This record gives sequence, C-alpha cells and structure tokens, in this order.
Amino acid sequence: MTTITQVILYVSDPAKSAAFYADLLGLTPKPLSPNFVIFELASGVQLGLLLRSKVVPAADKGISSELCLVVDSKDALETMHQKWVKQGIAIILPPQVMYFGGVNFMGVDADGNRIRVSTPDK
Repeated sequence: MTTITQVILYVSDPAKSAAFYADLLGLTPKPLSPNFVIFELASGVQLGLLLRSKVVPAADKGISSELCLVVDSKDALETMHQKWVKQGIAIILPPQVMYFGGVNFMGVDADGNRIRVSTPDK
C-alpha cells in the first residue's frame, strides 16, 4: 500500500504562495528556509511549496501538479466556488459532474498549479 505523505508545488515566490495557501486553507505554514515552506494538513499529509529554481532535478515551467480537495456536499462546493470567485481566483473548470463521479470545479494559483475541488463519489 502506498500512502501520500506530501504534495510539493513548484512556485516562483514561496512567501507569496504561502500567503495564498494560508488564506485558502486557514492554516499557518512552517517556513523551513527562504526556498521551502510546509503546511501540516489535518489528514497528516503535508503541502510543500518549493522555489522552482531550487528543484533538483530542474523542472520546466509546465504544469506538473494538481492538488485535490474533497468537500462534504454540493452546497459546500458551491459555497467554496463562490468564495474563490469573489477572491479573484482564476476558475478554469466551472462546477460540473465529471465522468469519474461527484461534482468538481478547478481553480489555479498564481503559478498555474491546479486545485480541484470535488464532492465525494455517490
């Protein structure tokens, strides 16, 4: 069995991205260096934000990540979607039922990293 323990996003400005995710998640990050910060999520999984130029091996500027969040209900999803729109978060996929089940929408952060929000499959 494989367990995901950490998701790392490559970012152009760790401090700016940390502020974005602190607001989005309602959490305070742990700065481990000027180039890397970690969020401890309730599930035990960590979200890391790493300065793109410090990634070894080097990463291109293409999209290489997707963070997936699950909410309890369609109402909770709609509430989050409306909040993101009001905050000016770019929405690249409006709320809709996807082929793999559940309602989904997707936004992107300042670096173009994708954030998918979905309801549980029913």
